[in-house]
Amino acid sequence: MDNPSIEQHYVIESHLMHSNLQARKADKFEYDLLKAAIVRINDIVGWSHDNEKIFAVLDSQPECCYFVQLDNAIVGYAIVREEGEEKHLHVSWIATDEKGKGIGTLLMRKIIQKNKKLGHHLLTLYHRVGNSQLKRFYEKIALIEGMEYHCEQINPLRYLITYIM
Repeated sequence: MDNPSIEQHYVIESHLMHSNLQARKADKFEYDLLKAAIVRINDIVGWSHDNEKIFAVLDSQPECCYFVQLDNAIVGYAIVREEGEEKHLHVSWIATDEKGKGIGTLLMRKIIQKNKKLGHHLLTLYHRVGNSQLKRFYEKIALIEGMEYHCEQINPLRYLITYIM
């Protein structure tokens, strides 16, 4: 799995009960660890059909990868892909026993701050209708970051969330 652009991958590492997350470049071992974790996670949550699509995004846009590691275990990840002028949150996951501890908030804030710094103005994502807790989470992120937020139900099963940075 040699990939010359591994140095472009980013990892978010957690210290002291998630109070200090910082971004740094991931090495080849961490990239391989993430791919292996994605396969395990997707098998457990039933997203296995997405593995090849996720890996294609990772390999073509390596700078889009973020993950949260705690005690040598991956407890969350997010993949943001470029779609023309905007960025799209392709997939994200936080371990069930780590939810509510601020990992998702810090992960989203890192993604948004990095994309603002790079001059991107739009970040989009989809989420399932019926998950009101997740919808409130995305609203909270917009308030914290001082961004404009739009939520539109695009079909009976999905919302499209757009952040304007």
